[in-house]
Amino acid sequence: MQESYFWGPGQPTTSTTNNYAYITGKYTDGYYDCDANRLTQLGLMCEYLDPYSFADFEKACLLSPYPSATGYLSCFTLIRNAITFDTAQGKCTEFPGGFLARVNTVDMGTFISTALWAKTGLPPTMPLFNGLRRYSSQWYWMNPDGTKSTANTTSLPWDAGQPLTGDCALLGQNGLLKTGSCTTNQWYLCQYRNKLYEFNRGIADLKASPSVVMSETYNMSFRQCRQSCQNNGDCTSFSHSSSNNTCQLISGNSKATVAASGFNWYKPEL
Repeated sequence: MQESYFWGPGQPTTSTTNNYAYITGKYTDGYYDCDANRLTQLGLMCEYLDPYSFADFEKACLLSPYPSATGYLSCFTLIRNAITFDTAQGKCTEFPGGFLARVNTVDMGTFISTALWAKTGLPPTMPLFNGLRRYSSQWYWMNPDGTKSTANTTSLPWDAGQPLTGDCALLGQNGLLKTGSCTTNQWYLCQYRNKLYEFNRGIADLKASPSVVMSETYNMSFRQCRQSCQNNGDCTSFSHSSSNNTCQLISGNSKATVAASGFNWYKPEL
């Protein structure tokens, strides 16, 4: 179907030779068709598209003095300063709300390795600290203040034969994790979430299907539920019921939901 809203009155004509269109200050009510001869008598009006049109968050990220990339609703920065894990844990302060990156899928690891050190290089001797640390036999995502949340180990992007002994996970050149010591001096990877795009759409009468429920907690307000998801490295969305203050944290496929009266499902607005 041909769009017609921009044409002037009676336009376009039925002429088979009028293959062009023009607009002038005289004809402010739309475009008029014309032939090639008429076109040679007209001036030109040029339009230039900005090839790098970024939101403020993306622009700030890409202007970082460190190697940086935007994706997964986040800004990632590679800090080439070798320090211990405990020191690095509180060093992601370039933007508000920073933390050691939570690389929890193979796809995410591949994206980061391609977007960052495919161009800047990552020495094989300098795999990166991220937010993953082991206590006893359990892996946790560590927060800057030292608090932690349990990591979903079923989806972690471990390299072949991993994990082995070691209390920290290190992100290698291939975007996969291997174990190492938290007391060695390593470079590290920071993550800053774009708060403008987090959980600002609520869809009524939906909650998670059992296959993707990470946890279900009662007597939790909406704000507490949202914060709990934001603090959990494996949480991709959440459902909340205001009638009984039930909070569901959801991991993995964000489309795995079922009908549930009284619940609202919140996911990042992409």
